[in-house]
Amino acid sequence: MYCSLRFYVDKRTDSISAENILRVFDLFASVFDWSYDYISYMLFDPDSDRMLIEKNYSFDSAGKKEFLSTDIPAGIMGRHGDFSSPIIAASCREKATQLYSKQHIQIQYPISTEPYIIRVDYSQKETQLLTVQSYNTLIQSLCMCGFCMNNGFYHVYTNKNEAVTLDGGQIGSLLGYFGRLNLTNYLQHHKNGFRDRTMGIYYANSIRSDLISNQTLEAIENIVGNSNVILENNICSFSLGNMINARPGYRVRKAIVIKKLKSILRL
Repeated sequence: MYCSLRFYVDKRTDSISAENILRVFDLFASVFDWSYDYISYMLFDPDSDRMLIEKNYSFDSAGKKEFLSTDIPAGIMGRHGDFSSPIIAASCREKATQLYSKQHIQIQYPISTEPYIIRVDYSQKETQLLTVQSYNTLIQSLCMCGFCMNNGFYHVYTNKNEAVTLDGGQIGSLLGYFGRLNLTNYLQHHKNGFRDRTMGIYYANSIRSDLISNQTLEAIENIVGNSNVILENNICSFSLGNMINARPGYRVRKAIVIKKLKSILRL
């Protein structure tokens, strides 16, 4: 089983703190009880189809020290007004034939008015199971690091390559129904600037609570149960059920619940 988290973050910044980035990487390592092998820092050239910067740092004291001393611009503008922002990730080593490593967290800094996007993709095997409480802990801790949440979700699935559909991509010419659904959800979310709504309904979902009415919140609680809803610091997080029981195929088993939630959230 594979799992993905996506967080869409409101706050913009004119500078990037490498120390803060390491704090975020350590947060996920602590919650999931995993480790990394390296940090990657990428920046595309806004004037050509190539990498302007592509650096790796070992995830040890020496590599972290080098990363902390790296000057990371919040973004650069090209000759014709195109803008490029850094993408910074922590990952473990993967085989040459693998697209994704066992665990991978990536922070994509915003271009223009787009939000930050924090992507987490990992294998559930030998990893701590996520609960609605630990899911909320991740969100609250990210907010404390300056990454103020707008919305996000947690998804589980069987095909490792499905992760790319959560970001509007596709591997191969054939997609199953749920891969196509992810693409549809992504395109609609992109159309709305990735903000102020959820990207469809996944096993767990989050949205700023000031974006939903008390009536909507009560309806969510009635559908999924009070124990599966957490409201804290202007973030409403809810899951379709006990998150430890999340399994691929939940969209079939929870079809009626998902339909009701989509209706009240106007998705």
